[in-house]
Amino acid sequence: MTTTRKCDGCDSTDATVLHLGRRTILLAGPLSDSTAASFLAVFFSLASQNKKPITIKLMSPGGNVESGFAVYDAIRTSTVPVTIEAYGEVSSIAALIFLAGDKRLMSPNCRFMVHHGTADFAGEFKTIISRMDEAKVRDDAYIFALSDRTQLTLEGARDLVDAEAFFSAGRCLELGISHGLLEEKS
Repeated sequence: MTTTRKCDGCDSTDATVLHLGRRTILLAGPLSDSTAASFLAVFFSLASQNKKPITIKLMSPGGNVESGFAVYDAIRTSTVPVTIEAYGEVSSIAALIFLAGDKRLMSPNCRFMVHHGTADFAGEFKTIISRMDEAKVRDDAYIFALSDRTQLTLEGARDLVDAEAFFSAGRCLELGISHGLLEEKS
């Protein structure tokens, strides 16, 4: 199954979910509601077939926060072992998705970035306050997951998010963000 959709709020216009066979899913491009829905359809279908491991090949600059949490929660609550391989750039909410994997591997040149979510609010004052409160809840959950799924303390995770810096695959290995590097051909 291949799905290409426009991602609201992202510079790029395409995201792809592709079942590559052999229980491997490609998730590439900006994450939108429709991309997450396509991914979840493929993921839940594979997970319901048997308990054999699933591999996700991930390359994404991020996207919609709620969609990212939906994908993260699906992977984390699955009874099927999930390996996530990161390629190119894995940033923003895609970084959270990467952290969902039971086994997390990065290509040697992959770049990883975490940051505070962005939001754009309009409407009545009470509505704006409510949405700001919800954005804070999501931001805290993002930071907690970064701490919970790595060797970082909660304070250390918050410092990385505050820094909004890119990290190499090697640095991610040192921080416990990844479990290993994908090997290059010899």
